[in-house]
Amino acid sequence: MSFYLAGAALEGFGIILLGLPDIIPYRERLSVWLTGRYLRGINRLRLLIRRPRTQVVALTGIASEGSAAMGASVVKRVGSGMPLEEQVALLREHDQETQEGLNELRGRLDALESGTSRRFEESRVAMEAHVAGALGSAFASTGLFGSSGRSYSSSVSA
Repeated sequence: MSFYLAGAALEGFGIILLGLPDIIPYRERLSVWLTGRYLRGINRLRLLIRRPRTQVVALTGIASEGSAAMGASVVKRVGSGMPLEEQVALLREHDQETQEGLNELRGRLDALESGTSRRFEESRVAMEAHVAGALGSAFASTGLFGSSGRSYSSSVSA
């Protein structure tokens, strides 16, 4: 009797090993299918014990932004054969150019800071609207809150 069982088990393993190259390409599809079955079962169990089901929100359309900048540097030197008055005038001119450059840089930094905070606020508002919409459609699809007439929307305070 044990030989029959051992022979059947070995033959089953042999069939699986021979069919393995044909099964491997479908492992991702099988994994997704098993995950879906597993999550449905877990969600049903959670609903039976009156616990909310797990929610997964998939974000699509994520954008990235990048920039590249090239820079150059210039070194100014005062010639040794120049008169003292011209050297002082050249140094004053250089100091004035440096101050103007720093003021321009400060203005660009202020614009960058205000633009970043504005874009962050716009992104936050868009994300709140997206999450509210996703939650509303998820609750509507489950039917849990359909009869109560609740509305899920984002409230943004300025």
